[in-house]
Amino acid sequence: MHLDEVDGTLIPPINRLPTEVLGSIFLATLPARKKPTISTTEVPLLLTDVCNHWRAVARATSQLWSEIEFYLSDRGLPWNTKYTPDARGIVEEKVRAFTRWMDYAGPTSLFFGLWFEHEVLDDVFLPMLYSVFSPRNVAKIRTLETACISERMERYVYGIPPESLHSLTKLVMTWDNIYGVAEMQDGEDRAHYHHSDRDRLFAAPSLTSIDLNCWSAFPSHPTLLDLPVRNWANITELRIRASGPVLAKTVCDVEQLVSVLEKCASSLRTPHPGTFLYTRRSGL
Repeated sequence: MHLDEVDGTLIPPINRLPTEVLGSIFLATLPARKKPTISTTEVPLLLTDVCNHWRAVARATSQLWSEIEFYLSDRGLPWNTKYTPDARGIVEEKVRAFTRWMDYAGPTSLFFGLWFEHEVLDDVFLPMLYSVFSPRNVAKIRTLETACISERMERYVYGIPPESLHSLTKLVMTWDNIYGVAEMQDGEDRAHYHHSDRDRLFAAPSLTSIDLNCWSAFPSHPTLLDLPVRNWANITELRIRASGPVLAKTVCDVEQLVSVLEKCASSLRTPHPGTFLYTRRSGL
């Protein structure tokens, strides 16, 4: 499987260059002295050398990889009712591609997303995560999105010291994944959210953007104000996706929301349609 088959959205940059430009590049590599020999044997070999050279240049230029978004997910795989060898093969190929891309990216920052609905491939992913979340690679991550990861992965991912996330500017998380749900034996509500150390990632020193999804309407003792954000004044983007009742029960009431906005930067970015964004200027 080729790299572009791993991610269907990946478009090789060379396909966007005009044919004239590619032709000029090829002609520029022909011998400067003597008349070029055009033959069915030499030209293909020369073209192969050119391609190999450009591949090496691309791999060695970390800036080319700085905007790549890495998603590791087991969604959409042919799981059906049981884990299949085909699914394992797909995931293993993604892991290999991801490992190569991390190396190509060098010191540049990255977008990294985790979304797993099954635990059967922990033996494949965990060794890879040990490498991805090494001190060297953690410092590269620009945006981190996590959801539905297994318990073993949670202990590892949420255990990252926030001060190690030097480049992290954006967190995309679900309230259910930040704070665990504790069952209640009596009372009107059957369960409630409780405090958890999984929110420690919000203490990353360069964090400027928070994107929260809230799906369940369990009462929550932790609120938005409880997130260990180092400096709310640095937050320029605050996006909360939830229905009204879920928002009120889960994240904060109106008074708390006003308090958060007073702490945030004076200007917050405009959200995508269909999301909630609170700003001083426009309200809800």
